[in-house]
Amino acid sequence: MEFKIYKNKNKPLFVYIHGECLSSFSFKKEVDELKKDYTILLPVLNGQSENHSGFTTVQDAAISIIEYIDQNYDGHVQVLAGFSLGGQIVTEILANRPDFSEYIMIESVMMKPKKYIAGVILQRFISIPWLKTNFLTHLCIIPNLMMISHWRNIIKTTKSCLKRQ
Repeated sequence: MEFKIYKNKNKPLFVYIHGECLSSFSFKKEVDELKKDYTILLPVLNGQSENHSGFTTVQDAAISIIEYIDQNYDGHVQVLAGFSLGGQIVTEILANRPDFSEYIMIESVMMKPKKYIAGVILQRFISIPWLKTNFLTHLCIIPNLMMISHWRNIIKTTKSCLKRQ
């Protein structure tokens, strides 16, 4: 796992964990605003965006983040935030260390049994070849630059990466 850091000396730590097929680019506006008052840490999850090593499990990602923060920030986080897959990782971090952060933000997290997830994964993987054509980037309302970055991440997503999430 890689970590992007926007240091602001003597400021509290704010950790954002991105969702599936996203990366640090998905928090650009938030980072621009919050880096005035916080040190921002953005984990780049394995198998996502520029980090090409394969994603293993939510549990492994949570342990990697905990270890990194323990080693580099004395195990203390002011704000811990996660979106989608990142929110699942936040819940796993809190299951291991309930006192890890003073404030928690979790958005758009799917917490369903694995049987349900298997159907969603298969459906998503079947649709990915169509998404790889870049056809949807012209139809979406999402800002162009962000959609292009998201599309690049989708085409790099492997079937094994989807199965493990």
